[in-house]
Amino acid sequence: MSEVPGNLKYTRDHEWVRAEDDATVTIGITDHAQAELGDLVFVEVPEVGTSFGAGDAAAVVESVKAASDVYAPLAGEVVEANEDLADKPELINNDPYGEGWIYKLRIEQRRLTPARRELQLAIRRRYRRPTPSPRKTDRRRAVPFIPHTEADVREMLATIGVDDIDGLFDEIAPELRAGELAGVPEGLPEMEVTRLMEGRAASEGRPLCFLGAGAYPHHVPQAIWQLTTRGEYYSAYTPYQAEASQGTLQVTYEFQSMIAELTGMEVANASLYDGGSALAEAVLMAVRGNRKAKSRRVIVPRTVHPHYRRVTHAIVHNQGLELVEADFDAAGVTPAEALERAAGGEGVAAVVVPQPNFFGALEDVDALTDCRPTRIGALVIGVVNPTSLALLVPPGEWGEQGADIVVGEGQPLGIPMSAGGPYMGILCTRKGLARQMPGRVVGRTYDTEGRPGYTS
Repeated sequence: MSEVPGNLKYTRDHEWVRAEDDATVTIGITDHAQAELGDLVFVEVPEVGTSFGAGDAAAVVESVKAASDVYAPLAGEVVEANEDLADKPELINNDPYGEGWIYKLRIEQRRLTPARRELQLAIRRRYRRPTPSPRKTDRRRAVPFIPHTEADVREMLATIGVDDIDGLFDEIAPELRAGELAGVPEGLPEMEVTRLMEGRAASEGRPLCFLGAGAYPHHVPQAIWQLTTRGEYYSAYTPYQAEASQGTLQVTYEFQSMIAELTGMEVANASLYDGGSALAEAVLMAVRGNRKAKSRRVIVPRTVHPHYRRVTHAIVHNQGLELVEADFDAAGVTPAEALERAAGGEGVAAVVVPQPNFFGALEDVDALTDCRPTRIGALVIGVVNPTSLALLVPPGEWGEQGADIVVGEGQPLGIPMSAGGPYMGILCTRKGLARQMPGRVVGRTYDTEGRPGYTS
């Protein structure tokens, strides 16, 4: 492989560009490009004096395998061509960045018309930034977040008629420019920044946090990351589209099956936005699906996560639903009598039962599930932590009849903390309410040859 000079710029195709001292640029193809082409047998260089627009085909290189155009990265006039390539096309194979150069171009400087002035203003808005520090910048450490390549920038600057991006800001008086920011250290590569921040965090200790509130740090085995990044679980499309891969659909189907088994329910969807919005959807679903109650009132104990209660109120209150709060006792749990008092003498569409509740206490779910409002027609919505169901009675077995709808936050299953979410909402139910269930459901089926497959 040829040694790559450090003063080159590259196009999106396969050309390299080197700025010369005489305001011209030298153009050739990269070492990778010549290696892909193979042994070159013919090179057609442009004639001196020919003008090209940016992106025009200016030369041709042909190998034993294929032929390829060499494009002009900038608008300009050819001032010199490498005539040696006519007899020695192999120079490009042997020395692509030296004797294998192809042609030289003098960049076209165009007059700044009103239209180009408008383009200049647009670029200025796109690249607005303070005057760069006189301190030298290590290009290897630069992390550009601007999608334009160096060739794109040069072309736009040439069209406008300025030498560099700083020329776009020449109207700003020097005393108004920020200049170098005092106290800002030299930039660091990402890994060094990570080590620095981890070291500072470790110096302050690593106390355990028991706040929880729906988001918990869990160890995720490395094998999990390896499995979830396998190609069969990827798709060129978003999972909302019909073209989702069979791997993605199978994973979703297995997730639904696991959630249904954990909760003791019969049907689960492919997840929702988060736990709070899942509770709101469950409330709407209960009101739609409860044919007995004919009510739009839902009892929500104060032991339910306050974020869930706020989200649910924000989503349902404009739809004519009433959320009635039930108080907790000195032990931090909701007695069945509190639900009955909240119901009063009116009908109730549903009762929300958290397990464990926001305080970490275990509710008497059997008593709450069989309280008077539910005996006269109210549905039961369970709000659960999925990992707790490895030890606790699943909602499908609460009381005499079990819960009708179950929701929860999926983060405890192993989703990283991610600065607080959002994560994913769990929602499952009984078959009788399946048609009221929001979101997507993936099913398992068979094709005409009897092979299993997944669809949504």
